[in-house]
Amino acid sequence: DLREMYREDLEKANDDLKELQTNHKKIEQEYKDLQNIKSEIRANVDHTREVYQWLDSAEDDTQRIEIRRLLQKEIQRLVEWIKIYPLTEKYEPGPVEVEENIYKIMTSKSIEKIRIKYKNIEKLSILPMVQYLDGTVTVSKLTRSQKQ
Repeated sequence: DLREMYREDLEKANDDLKELQTNHKKIEQEYKDLQNIKSEIRANVDHTREVYQWLDSAEDDTQRIEIRRLLQKEIQRLVEWIKIYPLTEKYEPGPVEVEENIYKIMTSKSIEKIRIKYKNIEKLSILPMVQYLDGTVTVSKLTRSQKQ
């Protein structure tokens, strides 16, 4: 009868609501976890920048060696592994149009990409050294920023 049909619809709607609430809680927790990871990465990047500034301010080779040793320890603390992939094609400086309004930018003469696996973070960081951009980007700006 009609009452039974409405009750079944209501039960299904309640089940759907409970499932959505559970999914929402999971997503909220993932978001909080990602925010914590983001904060941790920013702090690590800031600390690494400080170490590089120390390296630039070193007055002699002994200080530079000590700072490099500290930097190596810091990287080992943060990074599980780094993989460097060699360039598989001939290097071409500056933006090169490979198709109509598609430009290839090579930022390294020998490296295609770098993959980094940080400790305690599931996702990999990928640093592409060869990028393809559409024609909406001003090529002259890319050339200037690439040289800096």
